[in-house]
Amino acid sequence: FNAQGSFLWKRENNSLRFWSNDSFDLVIDADNNIYTIGSAGTVGPSNEPGAVMESFNGIQFNPPSNIQTQPCPYIVKMDANGNTLWQANGFSNFSASPRAVVLNGNEVAIVGGQLGMLWGGFNISNNMGYDPYLARFNKETGAIIAIENFTSSTVADDFATAITADAQGNYYVGGMFSNQITVGTSVLQKVGGERDFFLAKFG
Repeated sequence: FNAQGSFLWKRENNSLRFWSNDSFDLVIDADNNIYTIGSAGTVGPSNEPGAVMESFNGIQFNPPSNIQTQPCPYIVKMDANGNTLWQANGFSNFSASPRAVVLNGNEVAIVGGQLGMLWGGFNISNNMGYDPYLARFNKETGAIIAIENFTSSTVADDFATAITADAQGNYYVGGMFSNQITVGTSVLQKVGGERDFFLAKFG
């Protein structure tokens, strides 16, 4: 919408599946480019032969060959008119939508929870439930820079759900964990209740 509330344009995915494409967050840079995140699935039932990955804004997502049966986490950059500038996605062993996105200098970063993840040259093996992660990308090209993974020694579902950055370029990641996670050299242990929250700083 414009400043007067008049409708300008909309963009959406092409799937009819109720769980397939989730969008959780977006951020806008100084040039009014839009960065949005979510997860993409197949257009039809994923267990049928020839299932095709859905598209967003007319561009199809690209999971690794022969494993498009699970949703793929994605990040899309559009200009102020809704034209896609770049689109990137990874692959997770199970539904693992990124939950938050932030701009930080020449980078854009996302956080979420993963049950094993493949994105570019980064391959995280995980059979211990969902683990929080922080993934960083080149803001201009969408190329992945690195993935920081929070590991757990127990089968539990842990997620990073919030991220921000300060003027010095540090990242702050917040989330929740159900038993125990390791962040850098720090081991965090849940005390009472079903879940505790964590806050982590990455320099």
